[in-house]
Amino acid sequence: MVNHHQRPVYSKTPYHGHFRVPHDHFYHRGFYFSGTFHDRGFYFAHRSYCPTEWFFEIRIGRWYSPSYGYVVQPPAYYGPITVVAVETEYEQVFDSWSGTWVWVEEETTWYYNAYWYPEYGSYGYFDYRGNFHWLQ
Repeated sequence: MVNHHQRPVYSKTPYHGHFRVPHDHFYHRGFYFSGTFHDRGFYFAHRSYCPTEWFFEIRIGRWYSPSYGYVVQPPAYYGPITVVAVETEYEQVFDSWSGTWVWVEEETTWYYNAYWYPEYGSYGYFDYRGNFHWLQ
C-alpha cells in the first residue's frame, strides 16, 4: 500500500540536464509529508526513497524538519532520516557546434534514506553508485 502522507512527487517537467539517471532512480519536484506538499526543488532519489521526519543537508551541515524548519542541534531521534547530498557529475557529451565530445560538469541533488547504526553511533547511507557513507 502506498503511503500518500509521506511520498516523493515525480516531476512532470522532464529533466533537461546531461546526467544519465541510473536505473531505479527518478527525478522529483518535492514531496508530501503528513499530507502537506513540500516544494524543495528538483532532486533525484531511488525508487524506494521515502521522505522522513528529519533531513540532514550535507552541504550546509544543518538539520531540517518539514514540521519545524531548520534546527541547530540534531534531534534525539534514531529512526531513518533523509540525507540531502549535492554531487558533481562529469560526463562527455557531443557538442554539435564544435563537432567534438566535451566534458560537462553538472551538480545534481540527491535524497537518500540513511539509517542509525548504534554500534557505531552514527547514521550511514548508500549513494546511487553503491558507495557507503557515514555522516560525521
